[in-house]
Amino acid sequence: IDRNPDYEARIGKALDAFEKTRQLLLTQFPVKNDVTACPDLSQAIQEYNQYVDSIGRFSCILHAPEDAVSWDDGKPDDIAVTVKGYEGDTLTLAGVTIPTAGKNPADNSYKAGKWDSEPKSTDIIGADTVYTYSYVLKDKYTVSFATGGGTVIPDVTVFSGDAVSAPADPERRSFAFAGWFADEALTKLFDFSAGITTDTVVYAAWEEVTYTATGDLSFTEGVPRDLVITVKRSHADETCFSHFSGVSLDGRTLEDGKDYTAAPGSTVVTLKAGALRDLQSGDHSVTVMFDDGSAEVALTVKSAQMNPDTGDSSVIVFAVAVLAAGALLLSVRARRRKRID
Repeated sequence: IDRNPDYEARIGKALDAFEKTRQLLLTQFPVKNDVTACPDLSQAIQEYNQYVDSIGRFSCILHAPEDAVSWDDGKPDDIAVTVKGYEGDTLTLAGVTIPTAGKNPADNSYKAGKWDSEPKSTDIIGADTVYTYSYVLKDKYTVSFATGGGTVIPDVTVFSGDAVSAPADPERRSFAFAGWFADEALTKLFDFSAGITTDTVVYAAWEEVTYTATGDLSFTEGVPRDLVITVKRSHADETCFSHFSGVSLDGRTLEDGKDYTAAPGSTVVTLKAGALRDLQSGDHSVTVMFDDGSAEVALTVKSAQMNPDTGDSSVIVFAVAVLAAGALLLSVRARRRKRID
């Protein structure tokens, strides 16, 4: 086997191995006509191949702090691709599957970044090469909740583009929560599905809770009766009774069970006749109290001297009847005495 000048130029570092292989073939193979008879031939071929094997390595390394991200296919490991060729060949990334990144970070705190040098199929590989893709940590924004005197809600930090979750409804004495708004003037509802792109304040709206009492609250002096008061709540009336705390009459706190009873159905208070027995004629004030407000209603005690329908005095009518009966009795007695006499 003669040397080929073109081969010598191409194989360079493999020349010694090539020469060794040629000499072995010249001296051993013709005699035995069997390559296995040359124990050093396999070694010589291995020495030759090690020079003409791989001279380029394509390593795509995914890089981000704490290895918190991944390739778009979900795999987190570095990817190494070996490009093989002979000494003197022009090696490129043609035929190599270049991994993609940027769309599927394993950690939501990162967003798409970029390659330090973007790999292309036409890139010439003349030595070990590393391509690095780096994700970028997302910007963070603070979302604050202005509750206007209600329950304090801690600030929330979110990444740019992420939505913030609605917190539990705040509470405020004597007010009912009426929603979250995007502006201080409370003209636009806040959209909790929208991504946050700047520091944001969310405003709570409130409506005042009021209580309204109704009932027939009047009786005639000296003739008390049980009086029923029904109180309704302006917001969430089904919770009215759960807020009930007591009853007062002319500023005096009444005793539950003795002076009144209370039951749900809005709130139904029954004032017992015994608690009203000593009230004098005129107007009185009953206050039904709740933990977030109260309802006041007037109670009227009518004078026993005035008939509520005719304006006549029932007492006077009764007295006249008594007097008339007395006069009749005296007349009868007087006549009897005359006859006896």
